[in-house]
Amino acid sequence: MALATSLEAPLAAERTQVWLLPLSAAGDEANLPPTQMERTEIGALAPVRRDAFLARRRLLRRAVALRLGIGPGDIIIARDANGAPRVTSAREPIFVSLASRGELVAIGLSDRPVGIDVEVVETNPPEPAWNILHAREREWFLLQGTGERPESFLALWCAKEAYLKTIGLGLRREPAEIAVSIKDEGRLSIEDSGRQVRLDEAFVTCSQSHGTPAVLAWIVLAR
Repeated sequence: MALATSLEAPLAAERTQVWLLPLSAAGDEANLPPTQMERTEIGALAPVRRDAFLARRRLLRRAVALRLGIGPGDIIIARDANGAPRVTSAREPIFVSLASRGELVAIGLSDRPVGIDVEVVETNPPEPAWNILHAREREWFLLQGTGERPESFLALWCAKEAYLKTIGLGLRREPAEIAVSIKDEGRLSIEDSGRQVRLDEAFVTCSQSHGTPAVLAWIVLAR
């Protein structure tokens, strides 16, 4: 499937859509005022975080509206029991996932559980967190060239994070129990506690997105 980098282009007729957008694409609050629920949520945030939160929500509401063919002002986003965003105003089943790093925002929409994660590739990356890697992932990682390792580690991490979002647990699980395999063209397979996970879509990609080198992963569970 194609990765969309704009909310202006028409959507392909697919069951899952994925965007990677700059935060600046959200526009200002005057064009899409926050819902009452969003106003309540920002009350619990530090003032320095409020503008970015509302910008991400505007992007998410616009993406959902584009998929459903309605106005973004009619979209209401709440949180589920695990704190993840969910659409409460849609007549049809729709799952959403949202991730952001720096000025990048990743959005995944599907009619099945979907998870998405994005990480920015740093110029001087820190030492990989070995404790989050499965034994097979460590073997694969050590086979990568020195220059490829920062992106390789982020690819594994993004895939784990995206998967944990699809099952609604986030980092309440031990990441090393999950084994990610990266195949041709960025396709992913996942084992969880030694059992193969049935996936409908699973991809990781590394690219220069909106002027920022980034790694993006998205996963959709099979029904």
